[in-house]
Amino acid sequence: MVLSVVLGVALVVTLMLSGLLRMPFAVSRYAHRKAESVAEVYRAESALLASLAGFPSGYFDSLPPVSQGELGPWGMWSTPVENGRMTLLVGMSRAKAPWPRYAEWADGAELYRQGLRERIESHARRLSGNRRFFRPEVNMEYRIEAGDLTFDADGHVGRAAFYVEGSALFKGKLHVDTLLVYAEGPVTVSGLFNSDWVEIYSGEIVRVEGSATLHGHVWGRMGVTFSGKATASFPSVILAMGSSISDVLVQGHAKIEGVLAAPNGHMDVESTARWDSAGALFPIYVQGVPVAFEQKMSR
Repeated sequence: MVLSVVLGVALVVTLMLSGLLRMPFAVSRYAHRKAESVAEVYRAESALLASLAGFPSGYFDSLPPVSQGELGPWGMWSTPVENGRMTLLVGMSRAKAPWPRYAEWADGAELYRQGLRERIESHARRLSGNRRFFRPEVNMEYRIEAGDLTFDADGHVGRAAFYVEGSALFKGKLHVDTLLVYAEGPVTVSGLFNSDWVEIYSGEIVRVEGSATLHGHVWGRMGVTFSGKATASFPSVILAMGSSISDVLVQGHAKIEGVLAAPNGHMDVESTARWDSAGALFPIYVQGVPVAFEQKMSR
């Protein structure tokens, strides 16, 4: 299938460029630039499609190289395209395989946990003792030592990253584009909190309550609870792992779109709650078939 797509792209590009030879020079020059731009996008998309199908970068001479990296729990595959890059965010599908067991989660999740902590601490400003934030700041990257964090604010934050030696509480009518949290104690997200990209790790339990809405990776070592009207939108991963009592509880009218996992505990989804696992994607550190769920162009 992928081979036929690649050959089809090569044929289309050839026909496009050869057709320009019959145009007047001025029109041909402008059209040629446009055609080259379109052809480059076709080639970039074909290169990424070939990588998803398992072909190594450079397998097809006519296609640009593909680099594979990670962006948090997801894969980040990209290829050059006119003055920029085309990027895919990639998760792992287990549609034809059983739900991963503990051993399949453990090593990869541990590396992810260490990486999350390093990404937060690498730019964090150190503060000591309990800290309360009641208004958004332009740059919120902090290491809270020997204390708890309370972030109770209204407004918007582009990026917020916190390492907390105690507990962390987020509430208020707050929108955060990207939120990274590594807490030794419990983490609570409540109120009208909303975030486009979340990575949360707690050494104890994570509670998502009220009308909070998030999208991303949530890991509570002693459990994760969603209640009220809390929502985790697709593709989210809700993981409880690290203790014999690591359970996932979805209560009230909470809604989860994606993966629920308690590989050494239990999962309990109340009848009033909703868990939609259709097309669920696992993190890149879990074995499976790579599937792209988002495409971006950067200049």
